[in-house]
Amino acid sequence: GFLGNNFFELEHSVWVERLDMMDEVWVPSDTAYSAFSYKCKDKVKYVPLAIDTAVHNKRYKELAIKEAENTFKFYTFASTSDAQGLDWILASFHSEFDVNDNVSLVIYMKPQSSDSQRELKFVDDLSENIKSLLRLETSPELYNREIVISAPDLTDENLYELHQYCNCYVSCNTGVTFPLAEIDAAD
Repeated sequence: GFLGNNFFELEHSVWVERLDMMDEVWVPSDTAYSAFSYKCKDKVKYVPLAIDTAVHNKRYKELAIKEAENTFKFYTFASTSDAQGLDWILASFHSEFDVNDNVSLVIYMKPQSSDSQRELKFVDDLSENIKSLLRLETSPELYNREIVISAPDLTDENLYELHQYCNCYVSCNTGVTFPLAEIDAAD
């Protein structure tokens, strides 16, 4: 079995009994390893995630996003399947910063449609709704405009360029695992 637990105490949960039925349990961190009770500790093996760390030592081509130049760039990787997380980021960003602040929000939307138009409209509609609900400005046009990137032909190298270009990654992850984008942003 593989358990990437970072969210609950194993000691008094039903997971101990279930994991005890396994021949071996792999965990990706020392923290997860130390969280196991003595009962099944002999079955637990620390097996780090298979991540190519060499990609973090390379300098990538410098991006130039005109709307974000000379600003502090917050960024996130999002998907239409997790609207709640993006909703939180948009609400937080627009309630904290106004057009006089030297900041930008760059949103990479995982492309799912062939031309990414569905993803761009999704963010635009969600943002418009959030701005209307916040009622901090008289019109949604008076808020900062997000920079949305979504294209089916973006490569992994392009995403590393974005990590290198922006200043602060903000997670919109509402799931229980850490996506690779968050691991890359943390490095």
